[in-house]
Amino acid sequence: MDKTAISAVTLTADGNVKDVMVTVAKGSLPRDAEAPAGTVYQYIETNLHKAAAEDFSALQLRFAVPTAWLAAQGCTGSQVGLFRHTTDGWQEIPVEVLGEEGSDAIFSASADAFGLFAITVTGKATGVGEPTLEPIETETTPSADVTTPPAGPTTEATPTPGFGAFVALAGLGAVAFQGLRRK
Repeated sequence: MDKTAISAVTLTADGNVKDVMVTVAKGSLPRDAEAPAGTVYQYIETNLHKAAAEDFSALQLRFAVPTAWLAAQGCTGSQVGLFRHTTDGWQEIPVEVLGEEGSDAIFSASADAFGLFAITVTGKATGVGEPTLEPIETETTPSADVTTPPAGPTTEATPTPGFGAFVALAGLGAVAFQGLRRK
C-alpha cells in the first residue's frame, strides 16, 4: 500500500473468517476501457485473498491526495471522486472528506467490492479558470512598482510512502486476530 494513495483497508466480517489477505497496488486503465469522468490522480488495484468477498459486510477505504496536486488542478477536496471499474463501466463511490493531515487531504469511502479503482477530481473549483463576462478595459493605466517573481517549475506531487499504512495494516491484522480468537 505504501506506493498508492490508499493508507488503510477496513473489512467488517459477517462471521468467523479464518484467514484474510488484501493486496493494494498501483493499477492502470484497461486497454478496452474509457477513463472515468474528471482528471485521474491514481489508478489502484485491490484484491482479496484467502477469504471470500461474501464473508464481509463492509469494505472501507481510506486514502490521501496531496493538497498541492488538488491546488494545481484548481480543485478542492469536495471535488475528489472514487470510481470502481465494473463490466458496465465506472461506478462512482460516495467519498467522505475527513480533513487534512500534513500536506494531504484525507478521504474515506465504502466500496461494495474489490477491484480497480480510480481517484479523480471532478471539476474546477468555483471561480477558477472560468471565462469572465465583464467588459475588458482597453485603456492602460500606469502601474505601481510591483515586481512579480517568476513562477517556479511545476512538478506533479506524488504520495509519500509513510509509516501510517504499516500501522493501519498492523491494526487491521490485530483486530482480525482478536475477532477470530473470540469465536
